[in-house]
Amino acid sequence: MSNNIKRPHLIAYDIACPRRLYRVHRALTDQGVPLQYSVFLCILNNASRDKLINTLEQYIDKKQDDIRIYPLPLKPWFICYGKGSRPEGHNLSGLDDGGILSNTPHQLSYTEDSCCPPLQDHDKNRVTGKSG
Repeated sequence: MSNNIKRPHLIAYDIACPRRLYRVHRALTDQGVPLQYSVFLCILNNASRDKLINTLEQYIDKKQDDIRIYPLPLKPWFICYGKGSRPEGHNLSGLDDGGILSNTPHQLSYTEDSCCPPLQDHDKNRVTGKSG
């Protein structure tokens, strides 16, 4: 895989000290958008991911803090339930994603009016275990 290919990354953190928490949050805000408290979506290539890791390592105490970075497929699929916690004014379509995110129900996207696309019948079946 090329180092220049941008792919979505889910980044979650648990930081014990408020000062370190602020620094980690600020660094991630510069790179992506918050999805929930302590969870960010960032569109990164290998070089930008490695640079972000180096930055975050400078801010944390490895004995007290925890940061997880999960590379996602190029076209991630998701379901969300309940009230979205996307901060007002944040829209994922504003990310510099290189065309990764689109507005289909099976791919990670948000609209102005809703946090998540509606479940289609076949999606509901996956969740409930029903067929057809």
